[in-house]
Amino acid sequence: PDCKVIIDTKNYNENLNDHIEQIKEYTFDEAALLTIIANGLEIRIYSPLRGVAFERSLLYCVRRQDLGKESVWKILTDLLHNESLQNRNVLKKINEREREIKDAMANEERLNQECDRKIESIDSEIEIKEEQ
Repeated sequence: PDCKVIIDTKNYNENLNDHIEQIKEYTFDEAALLTIIANGLEIRIYSPLRGVAFERSLLYCVRRQDLGKESVWKILTDLLHNESLQNRNVLKKINEREREIKDAMANEERLNQECDRKIESIDSEIEIKEEQ
């Protein structure tokens, strides 16, 4: 697969959430591996993840004030450096991040189910007490 990257810049302070549908279309129309959207305050990096809605396929969000951090530059280099794109090492990094995201989503689902069970239990206890 091609390691195509799309970069879309918006006005400073413009809400990037308002443009998710637009970059989703760009990403799929161009079969891009990565899509970046930035507005001067933040940089968001998306990649279409298997079995995940595009809106939830955000790999990283980098805030302007964090651009000086070495860890942020490592992420940007791993994903966007020409060498990483040419030798396809970027695919490995995306797959690693995809696993992290899917694990987090599974954990979120487990926690939601746990909370739902606790709420049901509390609701039934309240019902019992009200009947007494």
